[in-house]
Amino acid sequence: MNKNGLLLYLIILTFIGGYSQEKESYDLKVSYSGMIKNYKIDYHKTDKKIFLVVNKEKSTRKFTKEDRLKLMRLIEVKTSDSKKEIAKIVENYKEYKSDTLAFEHGDLIKEKIDKFVENWDDIKQNLEINPDQRIILDGYMVKLSLEKYHQNYEDIYAHTPTLKSHPRIFELLSDLENYYKKWAENPVID
Repeated sequence: MNKNGLLLYLIILTFIGGYSQEKESYDLKVSYSGMIKNYKIDYHKTDKKIFLVVNKEKSTRKFTKEDRLKLMRLIEVKTSDSKKEIAKIVENYKEYKSDTLAFEHGDLIKEKIDKFVENWDDIKQNLEINPDQRIILDGYMVKLSLEKYHQNYEDIYAHTPTLKSHPRIFELLSDLENYYKKWAENPVID
């Protein structure tokens, strides 16, 4: 193959690679737990559609004896892995009422959510460098999970986020909740 043919071949491969790359897709999951808020909001974005799935906890089934004992052992361990395992077991016993809402083209909230996802690493690093020092006796915990391009979820936790304590997280949560409540026919959250 001559130099011109090789050059043409490389140019074609470059363009094919550029056009075949998957457009940005991700899942952003928000899970609330606590007395005040007890629901989940999942924001799914693909190259074809964007939608919200909102799940409000309606009840919790009784734990089996086996899981009760496992929970007791995990509570005593007090490691980050044991906390994750506890959360997984507890989640398996919850029952939810669900609703789905598709996003329309031109919704401004999509840009805000994309910007939050773009800044994910900065937000996560800022929380690690500047941990929340507030003492909160009640409230709720928020877990934000991000999965990009079908890779593992990364988590961020915030305890009762406010505009002052966690401004970007608070704005995202407020925007998602307000959008859902405004456009859902029969919202499952108040």
